[in-house]
Amino acid sequence: GNKIIPAKIEQVEQETTGDFDSTGSKSGGARASGKVVIYNEFSPEDQPLVATTRLETSDGKIFRITKNIVVPGVTKVGNETKPGAIEVDVAADKAGEDMNIGPSDFRISGFKNNPSKYEKFYAKSTKAMASGSAGEAKVITAKDLTTAKDEITVSAKKAAVVALKKSLPADRKIFDNAVNIEVLSATTSDVAGVEKEKFSATAKVRASVLSFSQLDVKAILKNDLVRQGANEGAISFDEPVNYILSDFNNKQKILKFSAKADANALSGIDIENFKKGILGKTNEEAQNYAKNFPAIQKTNISFWPFFAHRIPMRESRVSVEVK
Repeated sequence: GNKIIPAKIEQVEQETTGDFDSTGSKSGGARASGKVVIYNEFSPEDQPLVATTRLETSDGKIFRITKNIVVPGVTKVGNETKPGAIEVDVAADKAGEDMNIGPSDFRISGFKNNPSKYEKFYAKSTKAMASGSAGEAKVITAKDLTTAKDEITVSAKKAAVVALKKSLPADRKIFDNAVNIEVLSATTSDVAGVEKEKFSATAKVRASVLSFSQLDVKAILKNDLVRQGANEGAISFDEPVNYILSDFNNKQKILKFSAKADANALSGIDIENFKKGILGKTNEEAQNYAKNFPAIQKTNISFWPFFAHRIPMRESRVSVEVK
């Protein structure tokens, strides 16, 4: 009766990743880069490795890891022993096309003074290193990183709204401009100064919004029309209801909006009640009474015999035709 309906808090978390081009340049060539998996068969204890740790191939080519990592320790599942493993990004120690090597095996140079550890820590690449060249190299700039974070955050926000809508049952409605989005994180795969043609950025956001059931709204619209004289059985909502958001407060968990439906979808009146209401009325009185029924656009009243001035009191002598 007060036109208040229940709302529900809807929430999703969305993580979006994208690739971006580096715009900086540096003379002297580009260093090859790629990924390797570092294995620990030495100990059940985790092994930290700092950025720039050297990985060396059997023919002496050096690649360095690009960020601090921790290699997990050996684990035992039943009678099976599994080495710890972690995938990391690496970059060649020097520029040049000769560093674009194919899949290779690596050892950690810093462990050479401990033969057992040197033997039990190793790395493997499954894809060729790439982007090594002579001449000018592409470099990631600080502006590249800022722009990438901004753009990927916008993409994550849009994706979160789409995900919210997809998560809703068909009868529930939300307003796009009432969605509250919290940025949880925005990170990049590399730092400024790294020689790379491309890098990636990832943003994670949490989107929340109040939803409501359109069935509740239609129930209010139907009740209003019934009170105005419409025949409940003739009310139809074949056309979509139009909504206009007027106010929202996600903290107070309140939405305010108007809802309007196409009048053509709400045609029809309760003929029997209308007929009873006009019994004994004059033409003018009946015309005024008809104004209480929004579904009636025009009323034409004919009397017979011609000298009659009031609608009969007997219902059987009154005929109502709807066009």
